[in-house]
This record gives sequence, structure tokens and C-alpha cells, in this order.
Amino acid sequence: MVTSRHAVTSASCVHDRVGNGQFVVINATEYRVFAGSFNLSDNSVDRNRNVEKITVHPDYRPNTPYVNDIAVITLDGAFPNSVVATISLAVSESNTTHGSICQAAGWGSQNGTSSASTQMMYRSKTVFDQAVCKGLYSLPASGFTQINLEDSMMCALNPLSPSCEGDLGNPLVCNGWYLTGILVHHRGDCNTNTSSFPEVYTRISSFRSWIERTSGASTFQPGMAVLGLICIVQIVTAKVLQ
Repeated sequence: MVTSRHAVTSASCVHDRVGNGQFVVINATEYRVFAGSFNLSDNSVDRNRNVEKITVHPDYRPNTPYVNDIAVITLDGAFPNSVVATISLAVSESNTTHGSICQAAGWGSQNGTSSASTQMMYRSKTVFDQAVCKGLYSLPASGFTQINLEDSMMCALNPLSPSCEGDLGNPLVCNGWYLTGILVHHRGDCNTNTSSFPEVYTRISSFRSWIERTSGASTFQPGMAVLGLICIVQIVTAKVLQ
């Protein structure tokens, strides 16, 4: 949560492919956001809000993978300050360089076959050298799309704890709880919990001004949001909660 009423996620997580092969933004009224607890089974009123609006970055194109892959979710009401603390946005990429240790959080599955976790999980991630990462993703790989890694993206890796199913849209938090990245792509083997390929994140500092304009806020107070920032599998459907 970047304000008590706004969350940040990846644009790819809020798009569905329809029958004609086109991508459309999901129907916001069918979803709710859960925050303020590490346990997904805690469905108290204070920890759930309806989604009022989803704003996708205007330069995002679903057919151009991972470029400008960011969206802001606006809720129909603010979470109480006693339940959710907002998180600060990274100001500059220079504050997070190769070798920096960060944290990723979410409710994704723990291996390639299990269901999503009901407890929020944390993994440490090390920021990966940008030039090396760009070179790796420029190479053809069977089953994967080549990625033109732009400056508005960044890479991080934990070779013994890769991201898994349900983790797309998760936050990368660095430098004393600054939201630094949003996960948009991973190639790790969840069954063996190994990965030699860095994960790709949207770089938050490249979109800070847009996030502030979209959420109507110009300053962000420090604090770790108790929230999986949020792919579609982390947004709890209204039908489940009713």
C-alpha cells in the first residue's frame, strides 16, 4: 500500500485475455484487496476493501512484455492506520545497486505443484548487475520470450529461493523499507527451488511521479505495508468473501 487507499501492482496482473485473443483490464468490481494481516484466513472487515478503480500506466502494451508494467489500484475506502502502514517509494535507482540485499514478500506457492500459501512468505533477493541481466535476457531461450531490458526495469535473484506461481506483482523492498520493484517475470524452477536466471522487476523510481499523480499523493510515509502487493491471485474475489 502506498497510501491507505492505493496499492501498486504490475499491469500484466490486472489484464485478462478474452476470446478474440485481446487483453482487457479485469472488472474491478469483482475483486477486493486484503491487507493488514500475514494470514489470508483473517477476513475481518478492517482487512478487506472493495476495488473502485484500476489505473494502468498509459504506455503499457500487453503485447510488449514487461515494458511500463505497472498499475495503481484504488480502493473504495481507506484502510485504518491501525491496520495498514504505507510504504515509501524508492527515489533513485542509484540507491539500489548490484549486490544490494532486498526482501520480497507474497502469498505465492512454495513449489510448482502446491497451491498458494495462506501465510505471507518472505525471501531475500540480491540486486543483479543491470548490464549482465540485459545480456542474459537478450539471448534466445526455449519456451521463453526474449526481453529487451530497459532502464525502467531491474533484476534481482536468490538462486536457492526463486519466485513461484502466484508471485507476479509482488513487491521488492530495499534500503530500509522502500518499495523498489514489482515482480513481472521469473524463470526459476519452483520444484527444485533453484534458479540461475535473475528475476525481472519494474523499477519503481522510474514511475514514482506517475504513481504520486495517480494516487493523489505527493509524499509517502515510511513503513512496511502488511500486504502482498498484488497480483490477481493475491486479490481476493468478492465471491469468496461473501
